[in-house]
Order: sequence, then C-alpha cells, then structure tokens
Amino acid sequence: MSVKLQRDPVHHGPTTMRMSVVALIVLANLAAVGATAHGQHSSGPVADTGNLDARYPPVEVVRERHKGVDAQDTAARQAAAFTILALRLKDETGKWPWRIEDMPPVAQERHREYMAARDEAVAAGGGGTAMHKYFSSTEFTREVLDHQMTWKDRALIVLFDTLEPIVEAFDRAVNESDVDGAQIGWLAAALLALVPGTLVLYVSGRMPFGLTKLNPLAWRVGRRVYDLKAHSGELVGYGQHRYLKQHTITTTEYHGHASIPTKHVDSFHTKHVDEELWIRSSDGRESKVRLANWDVDVREGHTVSAIGAIPPNKDEGRTIAIINHSTDQYFLKEDEVMKIARIGRWYTWTIAPSMLPLFVIKNQTAWVTAFAALVVVSQLGWSYRWWVNRRRRAKFKKQFVNRVVPALEANLRGGAKLQDTAKDLLKGFAGGLLDR
Repeated sequence: MSVKLQRDPVHHGPTTMRMSVVALIVLANLAAVGATAHGQHSSGPVADTGNLDARYPPVEVVRERHKGVDAQDTAARQAAAFTILALRLKDETGKWPWRIEDMPPVAQERHREYMAARDEAVAAGGGGTAMHKYFSSTEFTREVLDHQMTWKDRALIVLFDTLEPIVEAFDRAVNESDVDGAQIGWLAAALLALVPGTLVLYVSGRMPFGLTKLNPLAWRVGRRVYDLKAHSGELVGYGQHRYLKQHTITTTEYHGHASIPTKHVDSFHTKHVDEELWIRSSDGRESKVRLANWDVDVREGHTVSAIGAIPPNKDEGRTIAIINHSTDQYFLKEDEVMKIARIGRWYTWTIAPSMLPLFVIKNQTAWVTAFAALVVVSQLGWSYRWWVNRRRRAKFKKQFVNRVVPALEANLRGGAKLQDTAKDLLKGFAGGLLDR
C-alpha cells in the first residue's frame, strides 16, 4: 500500500519509532485487503494495461524524477519510489491474494523492473532508515503517484493523519517516562486479555444464522439447528388470567450527627397476563400451550398454530410464536427468539481479566493507555454485539413472515384436503353398502 505517514525521527527512540511505523504500515495493508476482499477493488486507468506508462512510468523516468542532495539520499528516494509504485501496481492490477501470476503480463514485467531497480537502489546505500523516511511520507507518496490517488489512499491519509499525533504522543511518553520492563509487561497483559473475548465475539457474530434453504422449519443458530415444531389445529379451550405484580424498593437514609436511619419504602406494580391454550389437532389429540405476557387475540373455534423452537436432541423447547389462521394474524415473541439468537451474553465477563493489571500498573502513562484500550475495545465489542443481535432479530422476523407462515398455511390446506378426500371415500363406501 502506498499511503504512509511522515514521521520526525528526532522525537522518538529508534525501537519505538520502528515499531510504530511497522504497525501503521500493517494497518494500511490490512485496510486495503479488507476493501478489496469486499469487492471494492480499485478500477483506475491502469485497468487498461495499454496506458500503463501514464501512471507507472519506466524505471529511467522514475530515476530522473527522484534525485536527492547526494548519492545516498538519491538512492533512498528511488528505493522508496520503486517500492511505492510496485505495491500500488500490484494492488491495482492483481487479485486477492495479490499473487504476481494473477497480474496481466505487461504489469508483471513492469513490477519486476521496479523490484530490480529497488534492489539496486538499496545496494547503493538507500535502504534502512534512509528509505523509510520517504517511504512513510504522505507528501512523497503524492509526489510518486503524481497526485493520482484512489479513494483508499485518501481515506487512509485521513485515518493516519488522525492517528499520527496519538502515536507520537505515546512514543514520547514512553521514551521520556520511567516505565520499566515490568510495567510494560503488565500493560501488554492488559491489552492481550482483551483479545480472546473479542475474537470469540466476532466469530460468534459470523456464525451461520437463519432458516435453512431446504427446510423452512429448520432454524440454524451457529452450530445448532432448532426444529420449529408447530402444534396446529382448532382452539377448543382458552383461559386468561390478568393480575398485577407488586414490587417493593426499600432505601435507607442517615441524617444528622447521630446518623439516625430513615427508611423509605416505594412500591410499583407491573401488569402480567397468563394464558392457556388447548389445541386439538386433525387426529383428535389435544395439547396445552402456556404463555406468559403474550396477550394474543384468539377465541375458541379459531384455527391456530403454536410454534416452538426445539433444540437438538430435545423433545420440548421454547414457544416463540402463535399464528391465528382464522384472522391471518401472527404473534411473534421476539424476546423469546432473542434468548436463543442473542450473542455475547458472556462478553462482560471476558472484559474482567483485562481489568486486573490496572491494579498493578503504577506508571501513569501505562495505566492510562491500558484503561483507554479497555474502554475503546469494550465499547467496540458492545457495539458489534448490538449490531449483530439487531440484524438477527430483523432477519428472523422477515424469514418467519415470508417462509414459516406460508409453509404452515400450505400444510394446513393439504391436511384439510386430505380429510375431505377421506370423508368422501367413507361416504361413497357407506352408500355402496346401503345400495346392496
């Protein structure tokens, strides 16, 4: 990737600066990988390899454009220029994972020329820190690319211009403070403790979710497949019990020098509805379904379906929906659905281990860094968890309306036709006996 940051080596220790530059370069390439992997591959003028020289000039032209104050500076500028051009050429003409063999033949040849010229410049004394001074410079990158930058370049420039002051401040604080090896170790422990839980949360969000393609009554949640079992038939019994549940909160206050306690009792009520449905299926068998705080609109004589999510290797599960076929209404209990579909219920507990080093770190800079990382990563984790759960809720509701309800309607119509056919056959058989 061609977009890098310009850094001032005067304010940084050599080790810290080198680590910061490497980290930012890795971030830049990861961002480019992510954009291309999602189908956002850049398609600039170089897509037509006939005008390759317009953006990627020959080696002689690049050498003529980039000359320094002395031989070593010239070699450093040219080594950085050839590296930037080679990376950009590979990014624009190649395909994921950007192998040289996937590039057009003209682009392959130009890439080989750039890399050979880069090796010559490095051998002439333009490698190491001298080259990275230009390689990590935004202005030099613009100069090399002749201001023809893609949207990824511009986005990364904004990102790294924002990150640069933060990285420089941290580098100066570490170099100028009395952070010893133990403090750095505890800081690393605090940061590493955030990794397992965050990775597990991300993997959980990427697991398969939704109704299977072949069976609309099979619900996949990660590695588990729930069977959406429906009790359908005529509602022959319905009971409802409404009541208020009282909740009491007691608070104690202390007043005066004598600390005399004063108790305050506050109470409030919540409405509850308990319902009981008796459903008689087509074979004459009756089943009971109990609901808590659903308040469904049904009455005896309606044709209804009670849908339960049955876990693997289980005979009973959680009731998630009631369908009233007589009124074309459905009642989907989204809270019950999310008790199965929700991810990250345990995420809070994974953050706790990362807080333990905060009680050991004594250096202020290291402590603030660990605390800031804890806050940022945890908030990102909670935001990702909320986003995944919101998408899962909406996806299941859409699939329930478009696939589950029509499938149950079709099953009921098929069962009704089968019953009518059986009745007609019985009537015909009985009439034949009477005729005899």
